[in-house]
Amino acid sequence: MPRLRQVPRAEADASVIPVYDLLFGDRDPVAQPGTATGTPGDWWTVFALVPEIFEHAVRGFALYRNPARALDAQLRELAQTRVGWARASQFVFSQHC
Repeated sequence: MPRLRQVPRAEADASVIPVYDLLFGDRDPVAQPGTATGTPGDWWTVFALVPEIFEHAVRGFALYRNPARALDAQLRELAQTRVGWARASQFVFSQHC
């Protein structure tokens, strides 16, 4: 359970809604939590408290996943999956397996 309040769909900034749609479909992620990978999704709903920080994080993921990166995407995902497994992080493992 996060220490900070989660942002339900009805209160989310317009810039957050496309990411909510991608991860949660048309569900309210606070009322009906859970992502397709088995995590609660509360990382996203808490970050949505500050839309500028949420957008910054999403832009960072876009940069990180850009095909122009020097590190091969398959090796990157394999490394992150392994780290998630080694640290028993369901969140990291499930996002990269």
